[in-house]
Formats: sequence, structure tokens, C-alpha cells
Amino acid sequence: MAISCRPSRSTSAPKVALGRALAQGKSIAQAIEAAQLRVEAVALIPRLVAFARARGVQAPAFDGLSRMLEGKHKPEENLGKFFHG
Repeated sequence: MAISCRPSRSTSAPKVALGRALAQGKSIAQAIEAAQLRVEAVALIPRLVAFARARGVQAPAFDGLSRMLEGKHKPEENLGKFFHG
């Protein structure tokens, strides 16, 4: 499995629209609708978290993203954990 961190050249890319909608506090359903196309990460992140947990691997960034996608945390709560401990 490979994860790319390559910056997008387009601010209208589905993943950018999805992220922007989530950052604005929209629900995952609203964010997916705003993206207008399928964003693979939405389905991949929970699977990645389950995979890591099953193997005893800590993945706090993915845990936070998963909780945010489930509506359990707001984006600013996740950022606060990374920058303020």
C-alpha cells in the first residue's frame, strides 16, 4: 500500500473539495456531495485504522481522521491534539 502526499495542482480536485467542506464543519455526507466524485480516502481511512490496531501499530493521524469522518471529532480538535499535545 502506498500513500501519496503529493500536492494537488487543482483546488477543484474532489479531495480538496472534500477537505474544504469538512474543515467548514459540514458532515461527511455533505462533504462527499461537495466533492462530486468518489474520494477513496473516505473508505480507506477506517480500514487503515482497523489494520493498524489489529497489528498493534499506533496511527494517531489516521485515528483522528477516522474519528472526524465518523463525526466524533471536529477538525480543530484533531489539530489541537497534534499541536498542543
